[in-house]
Amino acid sequence: MGIPTSSGPLLGKEYVFRLIKNIGLWVRILYMEKRPFHVKLSLKDLTALPDEKIAPEEGLLSILKGTHKPGPDLSPYTDFQKKVLKKTMEIPFGETISYKELAESLGTAPRPVGQALRCNRTPLFIPCHRVVSSNGGLGGFSQGLQVKSMLLRFEIARSDGKCSM
Repeated sequence: MGIPTSSGPLLGKEYVFRLIKNIGLWVRILYMEKRPFHVKLSLKDLTALPDEKIAPEEGLLSILKGTHKPGPDLSPYTDFQKKVLKKTMEIPFGETISYKELAESLGTAPRPVGQALRCNRTPLFIPCHRVVSSNGGLGGFSQGLQVKSMLLRFEIARSDGKCSM
Protein backbone atom coordinates (compact mmCIF):
# COMPACT_ATOMS: atom_id res chain seq x y z
CA MET A 1 0.00 0.00 0.00
CA GLY A 2 1.23 3.47 -0.77
CA ILE A 3 1.23 6.75 1.00
CA PRO A 4 -1.91 8.89 0.74
CA THR A 5 -2.99 9.91 -2.74
CA SER A 6 -4.47 13.24 -3.79
CA SER A 7 -7.77 12.19 -2.25
CA GLY A 8 -5.90 12.05 1.05
CA PRO A 9 -6.43 10.10 4.23
CA LEU A 10 -9.15 10.68 6.77
CA LEU A 11 -8.57 13.26 9.47
CA GLY A 12 -6.06 11.84 11.93
CA LYS A 13 -5.22 8.76 9.84
CA GLU A 14 -1.74 7.41 10.44
CA TYR A 15 0.57 5.78 7.93
CA VAL A 16 3.49 3.72 9.16
CA PHE A 17 6.33 2.27 7.17
CA ARG A 18 9.76 0.90 7.73
CA LEU A 19 12.44 3.17 6.38
CA ILE A 20 15.61 1.12 6.28
CA LYS A 21 14.80 -2.57 6.46
CA ASN A 22 18.28 -3.77 7.35
CA ILE A 23 18.74 -1.13 10.07
CA GLY A 24 15.20 -0.99 11.44
CA LEU A 25 14.16 2.65 11.34
CA TRP A 26 10.39 3.14 11.33
CA VAL A 27 8.38 6.20 10.33
CA ARG A 28 4.87 7.15 11.46
CA ILE A 29 3.16 10.02 9.64
CA LEU A 30 -0.01 11.57 11.02
CA TYR A 31 -2.07 13.41 8.44
CA MET A 32 -4.68 16.00 9.33
CA GLU A 33 -6.85 17.64 6.70
CA LYS A 34 -4.87 15.83 3.96
CA ARG A 35 -1.54 17.41 5.01
CA PRO A 36 1.34 15.90 6.98
CA PHE A 37 0.89 17.11 10.55
CA HIS A 38 3.38 15.15 12.62
CA VAL A 39 6.20 12.70 11.89
CA LYS A 40 7.62 10.26 14.41
CA LEU A 41 10.80 8.33 13.67
CA SER A 42 11.56 5.33 15.84
CA LEU A 43 14.04 2.52 16.19
CA LYS A 44 11.18 0.41 17.56
CA ASP A 45 8.70 -1.47 15.39
CA LEU A 46 5.60 0.72 15.05
CA THR A 47 3.42 -1.79 13.18
CA ALA A 48 1.55 -2.81 16.33
CA LEU A 49 -0.44 0.41 16.01
CA PRO A 50 -4.07 0.02 14.93
CA ASP A 51 -5.09 0.83 11.35
CA GLU A 52 -1.59 1.39 10.06
CA LYS A 53 -0.62 1.13 6.43
CA ILE A 54 2.79 -0.07 5.34
CA ALA A 55 4.15 2.04 2.48
CA PRO A 56 6.95 1.02 0.10
CA GLU A 57 10.37 2.65 0.05
CA GLU A 58 9.29 4.63 -3.03
CA GLY A 59 6.80 6.48 -0.82
CA LEU A 60 9.55 7.55 1.52
CA LEU A 61 11.79 8.59 -1.36
CA SER A 62 9.02 10.82 -2.74
CA ILE A 63 8.86 12.57 0.63
CA LEU A 64 12.62 12.99 1.00
CA LYS A 65 13.02 14.21 -2.59
CA GLY A 66 10.23 16.75 -2.09
CA THR A 67 7.92 15.33 -4.77
CA HIS A 68 5.16 14.16 -2.39
CA LYS A 69 2.25 16.58 -2.38
CA PRO A 70 0.75 18.22 -0.48
CA GLY A 71 3.61 19.39 1.67
CA PRO A 72 3.46 20.07 5.40
CA ASP A 73 1.27 22.75 6.92
CA LEU A 74 3.46 25.68 7.99
CA SER A 75 0.67 27.78 9.53
CA PRO A 76 1.47 26.90 13.19
CA TYR A 77 4.99 28.35 12.92
CA THR A 78 6.22 31.90 13.49
CA ASP A 79 7.30 33.95 10.47
CA PHE A 80 10.97 33.36 11.30
CA GLN A 81 10.44 29.61 11.73
CA LYS A 82 8.60 29.48 8.38
CA LYS A 83 11.52 31.25 6.71
CA VAL A 84 14.02 28.75 8.14
CA LEU A 85 11.86 25.72 7.38
CA LYS A 86 11.16 26.82 3.80
CA LYS A 87 14.89 27.35 3.19
CA THR A 88 15.59 23.92 4.69
CA MET A 89 13.14 22.37 2.21
CA GLU A 90 15.41 23.68 -0.58
CA ILE A 91 18.38 21.54 0.52
CA PRO A 92 18.71 18.88 -2.20
CA PHE A 93 18.26 15.18 -1.49
CA GLY A 94 21.58 13.59 -0.50
CA GLU A 95 23.26 16.90 0.34
CA THR A 96 23.98 18.69 3.60
CA ILE A 97 24.50 22.27 4.71
CA SER A 98 25.85 23.61 7.99
CA TYR A 99 23.78 25.56 10.49
CA LYS A 100 26.18 28.45 9.84
CA GLU A 101 25.69 28.32 6.05
CA LEU A 102 21.91 28.12 6.45
CA ALA A 103 21.98 31.05 8.88
CA GLU A 104 24.14 33.15 6.55
CA SER A 105 21.76 32.49 3.65
CA LEU A 106 18.96 33.88 5.83
CA GLY A 107 20.96 36.81 7.25
CA THR A 108 20.88 35.55 10.82
CA ALA A 109 22.96 33.59 13.35
CA PRO A 110 23.20 29.78 13.65
CA ARG A 111 21.61 29.53 17.11
CA PRO A 112 18.16 30.89 16.13
CA VAL A 113 18.25 28.65 13.04
CA GLY A 114 18.86 25.61 15.25
CA GLN A 115 16.06 26.68 17.57
CA ALA A 116 13.66 27.03 14.63
CA LEU A 117 14.64 23.60 13.31
CA ARG A 118 14.02 22.10 16.75
CA CYS A 119 10.34 23.10 16.32
CA ASN A 120 10.00 21.07 13.09
CA ARG A 121 7.06 18.66 13.58
CA THR A 122 7.47 17.04 10.18
CA PRO A 123 11.05 15.89 9.70
CA LEU A 124 11.42 14.16 6.33
CA PHE A 125 8.96 16.59 4.73
CA ILE A 126 11.13 19.41 6.10
CA PRO A 127 14.54 17.69 5.95
CA CYS A 128 16.25 19.26 8.96
CA HIS A 129 18.43 16.13 9.18
CA ARG A 130 20.40 17.64 6.26
CA VAL A 131 21.60 20.51 8.46
CA VAL A 132 24.85 19.61 10.21
CA SER A 133 27.46 21.26 12.38
CA SER A 134 30.18 23.30 10.66
CA ASN A 135 32.82 21.40 12.67
CA GLY A 136 31.96 18.15 10.89
CA GLY A 137 29.63 16.78 13.56
CA LEU A 138 25.98 15.93 13.14
CA GLY A 139 24.68 18.76 15.30
CA GLY A 140 21.26 18.03 16.82
CA PHE A 141 18.08 16.28 15.75
CA SER A 142 14.75 16.01 17.56
CA GLN A 143 14.49 12.32 16.72
CA GLY A 144 18.00 11.49 17.96
CA LEU A 145 21.46 11.53 16.40
CA GLN A 146 21.37 7.82 15.54
CA VAL A 147 18.23 8.43 13.47
CA LYS A 148 19.80 11.50 11.82
CA SER A 149 22.83 9.44 10.87
CA MET A 150 20.61 6.69 9.44
CA LEU A 151 18.66 9.19 7.33
CA LEU A 152 21.84 10.74 5.95
CA ARG A 153 23.28 7.31 5.11
CA PHE A 154 19.96 6.33 3.48
CA GLU A 155 20.11 9.42 1.25
CA ILE A 156 23.81 9.06 0.45
CA ALA A 157 23.23 5.49 -0.74
CA ARG A 158 20.53 6.69 -3.13
CA SER A 159 21.92 10.05 -4.27
CA ASP A 160 23.95 9.05 -7.35
CA GLY A 161 27.22 10.15 -5.73
CA LYS A 162 26.15 13.79 -5.40
CA CYS A 163 26.35 13.92 -1.62
CA SER A 164 28.22 16.82 -0.06
CA MET A 165 29.28 14.89 3.04
